[in-house]
Amino acid sequence: KMEADRVEWKFEPTSLGEVLEETVAVLAPLASVRRIKVEINVPEGLPPVRGDRDRLIQVLTNLVANAISYSPEDTRVEVGAALRLNVDGRHVVEVRVKDSGPGIPPGELDQIFDMFQRGSTSRRREGAGLGLHIAREIIEKHGGRIWVESEVGQGSVFGFTVPQSERLDTRAASILRAIK
Repeated sequence: KMEADRVEWKFEPTSLGEVLEETVAVLAPLASVRRIKVEINVPEGLPPVRGDRDRLIQVLTNLVANAISYSPEDTRVEVGAALRLNVDGRHVVEVRVKDSGPGIPPGELDQIFDMFQRGSTSRRREGAGLGLHIAREIIEKHGGRIWVESEVGQGSVFGFTVPQSERLDTRAASILRAIK
């Protein structure tokens, strides 16, 4: 449906902090079974993004579930969001999901978001290799970007940005100044 542009999008002001907390709560049983601690770090007053809440939940569910699944038992996954100023001067909310997994070899990083791709270090055998591809499509439809940083043996960080919903209010502006 997405490839054929037959998906209905509902863009509205959306709190990524709430979406993160909701996603982590839904995935708590998976984390518990694997004895993975999921830490959330979202600053108070993070401004909303212009987004389709259900689609952003879909992206975060994929990224956080992957991070839990690929991390060794008894480790942690870090999930955070922060206000950033993009290189083009736009305010965005950046989300990062960091795992303790095996990492991704450098030669696979360029293809990780391609359709039907699953990394060679994957311990999971289920799935069609569509999750990250769909996540990229969703984030790009939001006017953001998605990326991965990884080193074999050191885990991975999957990140994405989504443009802020409206002009910065006073609290959000103070958050931006504090993180510079």
